[in-house]
Amino acid sequence: MSSQKISVTLNSPSDWDEWIEIIKTQALAGKVWGYVDPSKDQVPTLEEPLLPQSRDVNAQATTFGQLTQEEREEYRILRQDYK
Repeated sequence: MSSQKISVTLNSPSDWDEWIEIIKTQALAGKVWGYVDPSKDQVPTLEEPLLPQSRDVNAQATTFGQLTQEEREEYRILRQDYK
């Protein structure tokens, strides 16, 4: 994933709209907008995510080896999201 540095100088209140849109775009991509949205009075409590397990993909599977190829790919995606 490549990143591009964007710079906005806040010299006056009119600069706020551009700046907050940049922040919002980044926060939505990182799935944290609900925690930094300045329009909210309360923010949700952060909870540590649970490490995905084989049973999250297939309720009968207790190990990775019991997953089908398609289920393994889904499990890998869950692990990547976890990281």
